[in-house]
Amino acid sequence: MWGFQVVPRCNHPCRTRWWSDSTYANSSVSCRIWAGAFQTSGASVYKLRPLSQLLWTVSCGNFLKTGNNVKDNMPVATDLVVSAVFWVLALSVVLKVDGASYRERPKSSDVLKGDTVTLHCTIDGLPPSEMVQWYGPPDMRHISSGNVIAKRFKGRYRILGDTSRGEHNLQILRAANSDEGDYRCSTLSLDETADATLTVVDPPTVTVTPKTSRVMEGESLNVTCHVDSNPPADVDWRKVGHALPFRVDNRGQVLHLDRVSSSDAGIYQCIAENGIPPDGYGTFKLEVLFTPRIRQTFDTKVSVLYGQDGFSLECVAEGNPRPQVRWRRQNTELYMGNPLVLSPVNYDVEGKYACVATSPGFASVDKETFIDVVGRPEVRDSSLSTLTIVEGGDATLICEVASDPVPDGITWFWRDSNGKETIYTAGITEHVAVREERTIKGVKSLLTVSTAALDQAGNYMCRASNMFGSDQKDFRLEVQDSHLTLIIVIAVTTVISLLAVIVGVCIVKKKGWICDDRDSETSSVSVSRPVPPVPGPDMVDREERDGKPEGLYEYDVNNGTLKPRPPPRLDKDPYSIGLSYPRLVNVLPSYATVERDQPKSPDPDLQPRPSGDGECAPSITELPPRHSGLFECKAVDNPSQRPPGYNEIHAF
Repeated sequence: MWGFQVVPRCNHPCRTRWWSDSTYANSSVSCRIWAGAFQTSGASVYKLRPLSQLLWTVSCGNFLKTGNNVKDNMPVATDLVVSAVFWVLALSVVLKVDGASYRERPKSSDVLKGDTVTLHCTIDGLPPSEMVQWYGPPDMRHISSGNVIAKRFKGRYRILGDTSRGEHNLQILRAANSDEGDYRCSTLSLDETADATLTVVDPPTVTVTPKTSRVMEGESLNVTCHVDSNPPADVDWRKVGHALPFRVDNRGQVLHLDRVSSSDAGIYQCIAENGIPPDGYGTFKLEVLFTPRIRQTFDTKVSVLYGQDGFSLECVAEGNPRPQVRWRRQNTELYMGNPLVLSPVNYDVEGKYACVATSPGFASVDKETFIDVVGRPEVRDSSLSTLTIVEGGDATLICEVASDPVPDGITWFWRDSNGKETIYTAGITEHVAVREERTIKGVKSLLTVSTAALDQAGNYMCRASNMFGSDQKDFRLEVQDSHLTLIIVIAVTTVISLLAVIVGVCIVKKKGWICDDRDSETSSVSVSRPVPPVPGPDMVDREERDGKPEGLYEYDVNNGTLKPRPPPRLDKDPYSIGLSYPRLVNVLPSYATVERDQPKSPDPDLQPRPSGDGECAPSITELPPRHSGLFECKAVDNPSQRPPGYNEIHAF
């Protein structure tokens, strides 16, 4: 009987045991003691399970169970408060078994995607011939029968538990979204079914498209955050390190940026939350292309102190792509680097400068500033420091001053040869006049000496000053006497004229425009190839020219020099013909037969004359230009005495 209770009471600790001496009818499970020994000084409550025969006893003190009897080891006075009615009821209880019943039903649960989950189902009183069936998604498809898993569910599904005790638990490995749904544990003996719902929870997984985007400033853009989660996640957007632009429309999974600006560039993040940790994150990088912009890092006018070692001015520009920043001086195409460096600082660097920023695909932009140099005056060296004039002439000394602020005044000082100093300011003093003119850079002072006298020569000094300091420049005025000047001019003119005449004569003679009546002869007979030029001697009758013995010197026409004639050779081999100077001997190339046999016309001024054993030299009575050229000396033996293999040798 379900819910049968026994309440034994003892005045001292009691020990109670429950047992059965028979088994369930038609059951393979032996009856067991459902309540074990206990010891307590109060009332104890025991719930009985259905049994075929149930014998129990309650006694106080120590006892020993023997069969169906209880034998006390030692008598103890006991006040047993157990009603005789309970004994009658206990002995008359006959528990009726109605069939199979659920001891544990499957319960609805949640499982994290990828984890393992077990659905419990235990049935008591199940006939041996019946099998526990499991059904599940989709649409209550059959999963298992007993311990056998359907083919489509094998691998991740299995049955666990002690089947002898009616345990048929369904375990699912690596839970997936497809495992979510209703499950049922049932058998044919049960009129009712036990259903449970399995929910597969999944933390958000985020994908953002596009990952990166480059847009022109002023365009619009949509970015989508794709979220995979269970349950559905809430989506939010934020800009890393900054607040979202006010023009951004946050539509959940879609982020809309309207008319983007350069300040919108950066990294955006999509955040998805569904209560299942961890939260999902996705990022998107926005790059905005925009024209260069020059920041306001310098004023339109910058003052710099004159004379300082160096000055620099930096120009900062932003843009995408990153712009190239350079400096350019006004009205020039000369570019300088950034920052602009001026060293040293003087009045020449004063003027307008422009910072120019250029980026590919965009027009260049610029920003101008005026570099204003302030400081002490600077006397320029643009005019001559020494001036020479003739007595009675006029001399003007120019003192050009650059200054900001303009000089308080320009003063001239004159120191004569005796050391006496005279001061001149703007105006006219005797023969000296001083006047000033304004210039772009400052002022120019001109000192004019009219009808200069000799005593007005000396050192002149120009000095300019203002609140920052002063600067000066020295001049030297030389006044020459008029007669001395005339003599010097005539002498210089004469020398220059003579030099010009000499140079002209040399040039004309070198070109051959004079003293050249050389005849130009042209051969009408063609040759196979031209004769190469070779040097040749020419004899000079030295006796007629300087009284020396005849034939002692040889004149070289090619280099115009005289050299001693070689001594006669007395032991010469008649078959070995040559000269005493082998360096002057050259073997001639082959001549055309026509040219070789052509008769030579005799020259009355040129006659051969023997001068030694086997030697001869041409005797030239006069040396007109027509005798310039090459001469041939040919040594020929008597034809009747020529040995075999004879060759003629020519020397030039």
